[in-house]
Amino acid sequence: MKRPLVKIFGLFFSLLFVTVLAWSQQNGPDNSHKRVYVDPQTHAIYWPKSMPFYLRLATGPEKNAPSFLLKNVFSGGQKAAPEKGGVQLDVSGRQFIRWHNYLTGDSILFVFYSDGDAPAVSLHLEGAPSHKTGEQLVYGSGLKASLTARDSLSGVEDIFVAIDDANFAPYKAPFSFTQERPYRIRAYAVDRVGNASAVVSKDFTVDLTPPKTTCRVLAHAIGNVLSPQAEIELKASDNPAGVQHTYFKFDSTQSFSVYSGQPISVASLGTGSHSLTYYSVDQVENKEDTTVFRFYLDKKAPKINTFVLGDQFIQKTSIYISPRSKIKFQAEDNKIGVQSVEYALKKGDFQPYSEPFSLSPDQKTYTIGYRVKDKLGNVSGEGHLLFQMDAIPPESQLRFDGPDFEQRGRFWISSATKIVLSAKDADSGVQGIKYQIGDDPETPYEKPFSFEKEGRYILHFFAVDRVNNTERPHTISVVVDNTPPRIVMNFSAAPIAGADSDSGAVVYPLDTSLFLGSTDASSGAAGVWYSLNGGKEKQYRSPLTFKKPGTYKIMVRTEDRVHNQSTKEVRFSIQE
Repeated sequence: MKRPLVKIFGLFFSLLFVTVLAWSQQNGPDNSHKRVYVDPQTHAIYWPKSMPFYLRLATGPEKNAPSFLLKNVFSGGQKAAPEKGGVQLDVSGRQFIRWHNYLTGDSILFVFYSDGDAPAVSLHLEGAPSHKTGEQLVYGSGLKASLTARDSLSGVEDIFVAIDDANFAPYKAPFSFTQERPYRIRAYAVDRVGNASAVVSKDFTVDLTPPKTTCRVLAHAIGNVLSPQAEIELKASDNPAGVQHTYFKFDSTQSFSVYSGQPISVASLGTGSHSLTYYSVDQVENKEDTTVFRFYLDKKAPKINTFVLGDQFIQKTSIYISPRSKIKFQAEDNKIGVQSVEYALKKGDFQPYSEPFSLSPDQKTYTIGYRVKDKLGNVSGEGHLLFQMDAIPPESQLRFDGPDFEQRGRFWISSATKIVLSAKDADSGVQGIKYQIGDDPETPYEKPFSFEKEGRYILHFFAVDRVNNTERPHTISVVVDNTPPRIVMNFSAAPIAGADSDSGAVVYPLDTSLFLGSTDASSGAAGVWYSLNGGKEKQYRSPLTFKKPGTYKIMVRTEDRVHNQSTKEVRFSIQE
């Protein structure tokens, strides 16, 4: 008779996880404390491989549900009592606990993970050049350290780091080295079940100080004055990284070259002031600030400088001077000293120069030769100066842009008239024009100007050329006339008594003549024009006589000699 099939419902296996308080990591890795880790996302269980486990049957999934330790276990066909020592895991990785239904043949696998492998920790030193001298590893400026760790099972819980002899502390973020000294970094990692890696360490030195380079001139020099035979030696030192290269260049236009260790010759340089710029770089790229050694290389005769004291104007290749200008020579020799300076006019003989001299205005072009001799008899090459003598001042003139009238040296204008000044100069050219109104200060002329108010003005103006030859001032009298002339009208006969009842105009008899005229108190009247009954305007030249009866309207206009105008309209009648 078969045994009845017993179905078991609501049977749960529960693993009893033993938790241990985290241990202090100050003194390095500690593999004696293990703990169980449950992934909060996947709910996977990670069990320390070195920790035995036990099985219990629970009546429900709740944490406080009654549970019962399984004591009857068969291992290898024999009955065992694992509750005394637990089940010991042998390998890391996925583990299975199988429940087999003997009657139905169904199986259920309970999965968890055995973790007995410590994480792998890596130390990264970046951001700075490095160099190894013997057994010593040296880093330069900008060094940063970072730590990473990998764990294939439960994952990395923490990384711990210690600098020099300090206690281990949790690693948070990359850190920098800003002090120059030797360092030792130690680090290890711990996974989530308490497996601790071995300590990795690295010894190195941080070098933040650039090399120091010195410069020395080897003979053939007096102070900072060098001869072509002089040589310059550079020496550099650095600790601990050591010198990589020393660089140098002459003057600002050259590029830097690597110093070979042999003295540097200056023979290829030209006479004059020079600079030797140099610096060194160590093996970890610490760069020394550039140092400049300034010197004068004396290879030729003394140097002479020429000056124009006073008036001068340079236009392309021409130098204009005035009779007031003086020529000055100044010679210098930084090594031996000047003995004499000589000059010659045209192609004449050289004569000693002692003080600045001027040139006669009677000649337009001057060629001056000059040379200098040092105390050892070295004579410079002959230099030449070419000057254009400008002894004649410019000529200015005035014109009126707008109404103007001149009579006996006096000018009448209106406020609408612009005063335009101009000037010309045959040699150095015009520098500027100035004008003065009455006793007012002189004013530079920039653009045409006018006078707004009526009245009489005394205007002075003159021009200056580019070597300061000044023209004798011109003076003119200008009268500003803004008042129009007054119209004068007279009839030859008296009006007939009464007025025209139709037009209301004054009535004059036949053959009455009309006389027109104008008066102006300033520039004077220029003429009178009239228009009769809306006809074409005509210039008045003789009296107008009216021989026919009728009503007349006459428009009269007059203007003065600067175009100020006035008009007048008159209506009248002629009757028999």
